[in-house]
Amino acid sequence: ALTPERPVYAPGDVARVLMRSPLPAGDYLVTTEREGIMSSRVVSFDGPTQVIEVPIEEKHVPVLYVAVSSYSVRSGPPEHRYGQPDLGKPESYFGLAQLRVSTDSRRIRLEITPDAPSYLPGSEASFTIRATRDGKPEPNAELVLLAVDRGVVDIVDYHVPDPMAYFYNRANFPLGVRGGDSRDMLMDPVTYEVKDQFGG
Repeated sequence: ALTPERPVYAPGDVARVLMRSPLPAGDYLVTTEREGIMSSRVVSFDGPTQVIEVPIEEKHVPVLYVAVSSYSVRSGPPEHRYGQPDLGKPESYFGLAQLRVSTDSRRIRLEITPDAPSYLPGSEASFTIRATRDGKPEPNAELVLLAVDRGVVDIVDYHVPDPMAYFYNRANFPLGVRGGDSRDMLMDPVTYEVKDQFGG
């Protein structure tokens, strides 16, 4: 099982993921994935419980997947009898965890200041708009300003949608990687003798 330390991370953080493995020790393939495999490394652990560290980058917004895979090896010759399961057969193990990454680094905050508290019909209004990201001025920001009748908007109960929630919905960033292991298709070795057969 893979358990992230926190529910959400920010670019620049190092995610710590607790791994609890059925294997006492072994080599593990650790990958970060989303549309494809973003990084991969092989690590050796000497115990079943370990903490895996994953650096979070800007390109990981809004979600990143961490996958861990390993395998067991046969410790000796097959000892099961014919018709019984081969419990010592090599097996593959796989775990996956989703890491949510905050979109705050992509959000541009707008501060709109009118030049007067109210206006008469036919008059001209001027506004000062300040765009910031992470508290710092955002240069070359492209803005769209709409003037609407508040009464009409209230009648239809219209609320301006949050573009961040739409464009960075995690459903728009599904896991595009599929894995497999040929060990899952290993046949049980033949362990019967002639005396095990009918008439033997």
